[in-house]
Amino acid sequence: MFFSILLLDNFWLKWQCMNKKNLIFSIVSLLIGGMVGSLTGYMVGDYLKDLNNKNNDYQSQAYIELEQNNDYGTILLSKTEGNINEKVLMTISLNTSPIYTYRVKSIFYNNERIALNYTSSYYLTLKEGKNLLAVDFERVTTSNQQCSFPTLKEDYSEIDVDFELLDNQNVYSPCKINYTLDSLYSIDKIYLNDSLILLDKNNEYIFLMEENNELEFVFTQGIPGEDGYNSFRDKYQNFEDYNFVEEIEKSSLTLSDFAYYSYLITNSNSFITTLSYTEAISNAVFGIKNVQKVYSSYIKNNSQYFKENLTSSSYVSLGERIYLDGDVTYYRTKELDSPEYNDFSSIEPNIMKESEFDDKYHLSLRESINYNLNNTVDEKTSSIEKIEDGYILNLTLNNSAIIDYANYMVTTTEDNIIASQTDLPSFSKINLTIKIDNSLNFITLQNSENYIVYSSLSSADTVTNGSTYFFYQEEKIPSISEGIDYGELHG
Repeated sequence: MFFSILLLDNFWLKWQCMNKKNLIFSIVSLLIGGMVGSLTGYMVGDYLKDLNNKNNDYQSQAYIELEQNNDYGTILLSKTEGNINEKVLMTISLNTSPIYTYRVKSIFYNNERIALNYTSSYYLTLKEGKNLLAVDFERVTTSNQQCSFPTLKEDYSEIDVDFELLDNQNVYSPCKINYTLDSLYSIDKIYLNDSLILLDKNNEYIFLMEENNELEFVFTQGIPGEDGYNSFRDKYQNFEDYNFVEEIEKSSLTLSDFAYYSYLITNSNSFITTLSYTEAISNAVFGIKNVQKVYSSYIKNNSQYFKENLTSSSYVSLGERIYLDGDVTYYRTKELDSPEYNDFSSIEPNIMKESEFDDKYHLSLRESINYNLNNTVDEKTSSIEKIEDGYILNLTLNNSAIIDYANYMVTTTEDNIIASQTDLPSFSKINLTIKIDNSLNFITLQNSENYIVYSSLSSADTVTNGSTYFFYQEEKIPSISEGIDYGELHG
């Protein structure tokens, strides 16, 4: 994730050469018009408008029918109808009374009992046709009855689990499931005493404990909802036994799918570190040219995530640092100690839930790249080459690859009154060159884009070129005052 930057390079020379009238006009145009996206600066304008129009023609294939036994509480659904496999967020709020206190007694979804959680929020998955939701409330009888510590129904080789008590070890007290999962597997379902535990709005498994607490895990090999990828994994058990250029040539596999599946394999690693450097060159009004340099890093350490972006030119510097470990801790500054280092410890962070971060900034902290490679590769202008230690992918992406980043980019100038963006930038080129090894993990990614950034009074033509390097050994998440070693990442 990266910033849009004001084009201020060469400004001092322009100051000396222009008369006062031209200077005033130039400053206003310069501040409003010249903004540069960096490293993976890629976004789209008309495509998103077309997408919104398509959503207006949306036809639902599934719907929820709600049954509620009384008026002790209120049930809110993010939607009541949608597509098959779509997620619906259910939030429950309890009514208040000067005499009584209420709680949720039971939840049944499609005749399956749902384990209760303390956030009172649940993600429901739509199935075809009618989905029956039944919620039962009751008056609360205060109890401090102690309960058993959670245990596993069996020893699981696919996962390491521990339980974090968020309150006392009593009935109805919340307990969080922390886990590290083998990269070859995904969690299909978790049961507490035969009740299904659902992810809450923070994408966490937290349940209210019962008198006895035995948990059962059900796993699936692959990624839920990614049937094509899972079939690919089933068919190609040992990647090194195949030449995927030949598989693509004989139509056993498309290049688009191969690129996407390689990314899913890359992103499923328990440990990922990326280091990136880019230069974005923009040309705005009066022939003003700006060169923006960006250093960026990303770390995944099991369930902890980290991102840093440092961007600077001669007159402007901006940086951000983000931690995801349960909640999101977000730091942002307009001044850097140096182009490659900043101590964020004196900056007041913004603490938010992961869902709040996703809603505001659109880019998931769980993704190691900002490009969406799912069905976004132009097969006619893309290619694959077999090399001794892997493959080289030369990919041309369409504009649907950058929808999330387009929305994020608008947020990067929201705190700049003069230079805020007025529209989503438009792209004429999005090219990636990706080297992957024989295990289909990304080794390097080179990006090249051409695009126009729009402001209220002007626009700026921008050319961006960058490189990203991937590493898979364990790397600890740095403290707020620790810097990242960007080594020889220079143009």
